[in-house]
Amino acid sequence: MTCPECLTEFEGNDKKDELASCPACGAIADVVGERSISENGRGHMPLPAQKKSINIELPEMIIRNANPKSRGEKPHDVAPIKPLTARKYTKETDNEQGDTPRATSDPIPATDNEKVRSNKAQRQHKHSIKPWIGFFVMATSLILASLTILPRSREKKIDAKSLQNKPPGQVVTKVQTPVQEETLPAPKTHTISPVQQAIKKHGIRGVHEKASTAVINFLEAKTLEERRVFTRSPQRVKPLMTEYYKAHDPGPIQYLSLTDQYNSSSMDKYYAIGVTLVDMRTAYAVVAIEEDHFLVDWESFVGYSEMSLSKFMEEKPGSATLFRVRAKPDDYYNFNFTAKQYQCLRLTNMEQTTVIYGYVMKGSGLLSSLQAGKEFFTLRLRYPEKSKSANQVIIDEVITSGWVIE
Repeated sequence: MTCPECLTEFEGNDKKDELASCPACGAIADVVGERSISENGRGHMPLPAQKKSINIELPEMIIRNANPKSRGEKPHDVAPIKPLTARKYTKETDNEQGDTPRATSDPIPATDNEKVRSNKAQRQHKHSIKPWIGFFVMATSLILASLTILPRSREKKIDAKSLQNKPPGQVVTKVQTPVQEETLPAPKTHTISPVQQAIKKHGIRGVHEKASTAVINFLEAKTLEERRVFTRSPQRVKPLMTEYYKAHDPGPIQYLSLTDQYNSSSMDKYYAIGVTLVDMRTAYAVVAIEEDHFLVDWESFVGYSEMSLSKFMEEKPGSATLFRVRAKPDDYYNFNFTAKQYQCLRLTNMEQTTVIYGYVMKGSGLLSSLQAGKEFFTLRLRYPEKSKSANQVIIDEVITSGWVIE
């Protein structure tokens, strides 16, 4: 039989009293005869008319009146439609004609609902990152604009308030603060010391030889005038030398040896050579280089002081007196000098034959000037009022660390 609704061929029931229904669309048709659709197509038997239809929703893959034969079209005249995945129905021809089974499935076009879903799927795949990039650029530009506009608006509000507070008739001018250019500090010029200049000119061995020659001439000088030629600052120390040699022999100074260049000291401004005296004491000859002349510092070599420590202890002068001494920390406290208030130092002369104790008030700046680890100092000492001991004095001033005065 042939369905009058979708033109699908199917086999009817053997019972003539019952109605036949289409397996594809569910339409009900009367049984007219047992002739096949091929015979009806040749005009031998009319097609059964639809007698009753069932109101059911057809599947999306089946479309009514999709057979081109019912519309008088030839199969090759129909535009090819890309078939969707659907079931193919097979139909055997009438057994009376003895035809072999053949597949009678035609490609079924997609319905409107499937087209809409396919379009939605295509539009979902077309979404790209470009709209997000545009949104990010727009947001960034808005933020930058707000950062530049808000400060200007605040300045305008401040200016407007200041103008309102000014009396009428007074002109307000905005004073611009001058821009201060950052200038780098001028590089400090490094000056080469006289000793470094001499080493650069003569080399370290040449400097040692010239300094040793100056020390030997200073020690072996027979008169005071001859010794003054090899002495540093001769005009300043001339009266000091005259007073000193009233109590000492101005002739040659006896010595045993000098240190070589490896045991001598090259300082920033001076070159020091050790001298071993005949009594086995070691004195240091500090050599200064002035205009390429090597001169010995006489004050530091003899340990010059304004008076000897022994005479100072006998006379107890009321004024502060200059001394070149050796200093070491000590814990001798007596009379008015207590460990709670003072720091004690043991002071000796150059020969270390006379000992005196000097005291510095704790918390004073003088204590910081007496650097730990140093032994040679140039100090001014004085006795306290109503002194009760000859060997206890106050350190009134720290002139320098060492015996060489600049």
